[in-house]
Amino acid sequence: MTTIIKYGSTAIQDMADLARIHKQIDDRKGEPTIVVTVALGDTTDFIGKALHSINDKKSPAGAEQVFGRYSDLVRRIGDRNLSFFTDGVLRHFDNRMRVGYTPTGEALDEMALALGDRLTAHMLHAYLSQSGVPSMLIDTRDYANRNPGQQKSDFPLILKAENKSVTIDMEATKTVAQDIRQANGDNHVVILPGYIGTLNGTTRTLGRGGGDT
Repeated sequence: MTTIIKYGSTAIQDMADLARIHKQIDDRKGEPTIVVTVALGDTTDFIGKALHSINDKKSPAGAEQVFGRYSDLVRRIGDRNLSFFTDGVLRHFDNRMRVGYTPTGEALDEMALALGDRLTAHMLHAYLSQSGVPSMLIDTRDYANRNPGQQKSDFPLILKAENKSVTIDMEATKTVAQDIRQANGDNHVVILPGYIGTLNGTTRTLGRGGGDT
């Protein structure tokens, strides 16, 4: 049986919390486990306020302020790939702030809102890898890049537009989940960000409670 563990916004505050999570997952060694992450603390709220401020033509907060909760943890983990990804997140956010208001900015805003959830997944994956727990990280961008042009392999949660609303495409999602299970090999731990899905290869958010889906 596969166990799904979701770590909420207050689950990771410091390195001691990462060590606690490592022990919880390591104790399940050999058992299929899916770990779902969300943004730390109020990160998503800060991102939302920053996006509202540019839409209201006000000066938004900078990336260092919005993602401040991550700085010390990323530095102490000291993983090169994690640091590279974190720098990319900060650049993406600052670029979105520089673009400013645009009538077609909804997709850009949703990509920005997902940054915290994605960064937490990368951070936990790096820490577990350093601690000797192999895991498979699945992210909207990374996983799509491994299978360019294949919609079914974008991300485990596939969305579809229907009657001017976005819903979960259960059949496509089931197919992707099976593909991931086969590709996972000996890695019994899968880590992925909650709160997001993909629509035609584009990252979209699921709204409040989306991380539970």
